[in-house]
Amino acid sequence: MALAKNPYWLKSGFYSIAQNALILVFNFGSFFILVRLVSVEDFGAWNLFLAIISVMEVFRYGLLRNSLIKFIASNKQELHGEINTASLLLNSLTTFLGFFILIGFSTKLSELWGVDGLARMFWIHGLTAVFLVLFTQFDYLHHAHLNFKAVFWPNIARKGIFFFFVAFAYFLNIQVDLIQLVWFQAVATFLAALISYFMIKDYLILSAKVSMIWIKKQFDYGKYVLGTNLSSMLYKSIDQFMLGALMSTEAVAKYSIAVRVTNLVEVPTTAISTIVFPQSVKRLQSDGEASVKYLYEKSVGVILALMVPAALFILLFPGFVIWIVAGDKYSDTAAMLQVTILYTLFVPFARQFGSILDSMGLPKINFYFTGLSMLLNVISNYFFIKHFGMIGAAYGTLITYFISFIVMQIVITKRLNVNTFNTLRYMFEFYKSIFNTLIVRLSKNR
Repeated sequence: MALAKNPYWLKSGFYSIAQNALILVFNFGSFFILVRLVSVEDFGAWNLFLAIISVMEVFRYGLLRNSLIKFIASNKQELHGEINTASLLLNSLTTFLGFFILIGFSTKLSELWGVDGLARMFWIHGLTAVFLVLFTQFDYLHHAHLNFKAVFWPNIARKGIFFFFVAFAYFLNIQVDLIQLVWFQAVATFLAALISYFMIKDYLILSAKVSMIWIKKQFDYGKYVLGTNLSSMLYKSIDQFMLGALMSTEAVAKYSIAVRVTNLVEVPTTAISTIVFPQSVKRLQSDGEASVKYLYEKSVGVILALMVPAALFILLFPGFVIWIVAGDKYSDTAAMLQVTILYTLFVPFARQFGSILDSMGLPKINFYFTGLSMLLNVISNYFFIKHFGMIGAAYGTLITYFISFIVMQIVITKRLNVNTFNTLRYMFEFYKSIFNTLIVRLSKNR
């Protein structure tokens, strides 16, 4: 069962990690330029806009992605057309519903956060939302067919094109406002969807028949994943939303710097989670729950091994990291970074916990768990922001992560007999393997 010897893990792992690494480069590059290209207030407003539209993307992702993967992987090919058509219809309906909800609340959000032009930004984003229907549908099908090469190129294109727009403006000293950034997003998404279409022709099977049975099955499965992902997204964004409401967009901008740096360290979690879910579905059917237990412990251990060195460096040298990333005007965020970087110790457990439960057909448990964690985060953030100001958002979220981790380990231990200490054993085995490989190579070079 060794992960490293399985061709699936080698090939899919390469594309997934390469994709996340390049997206990291493009996202970081865009962020690195934008903090220098726009004012602190505009950067805060942009982060609030991104947080809101990310919630809408998570809405679509949660309802559709895992259900499509599960039903495509577990049903015969002659049913794939009806499954795909049902998924596409749900994708379109949820996208337009989300868009009208955004427009309905745009004025109130603009007043709450003091961001002029937010409503216009949402209207323009509606065009991006249309392109996202196609982009995401193709992307989920690529995942369902384990074609991570076809997942790789469109996602890289979407992030890379936006980065080059921003870089072009910066190096040519062109003034860019928030409206133009939204247009950049729309163009990048359209081109990415076009690339994805040309890579999916072999298994883009649609049926003229709209099956209410498959719509109901996917909705019934996806509604809990949707609730889980929305709660998770709000869980991770509520600190910024509350800072915007209780303090200012400047506070959001400074806090988001610490969060962005922390997100860099979480890249291995996203990469490995992407390939664990479809493999977990297949392993559960062929080998039973023992293999799923192994996948959880092993994947968390490997993720921790990749994340811990970077987290320790940032914890010891936060001021240096902030200076490199954002420059002198954000130097007062170093203390917050030392708190937010501690999140990374809990994130692998939470992410793999959700992936494993979803693959086992238990999205309802994951939904309740994440929803309660989100509510706890609202309460803790409100309390700590009121008492400690900007750094209170970091304290509140860290405490929520810790409490959620304890409860989560109790649940998964009862369900799969998971041993949390095995994750640490796999982490040190990973280091030992790397060390032994280096020793062998050094001895050969003598």
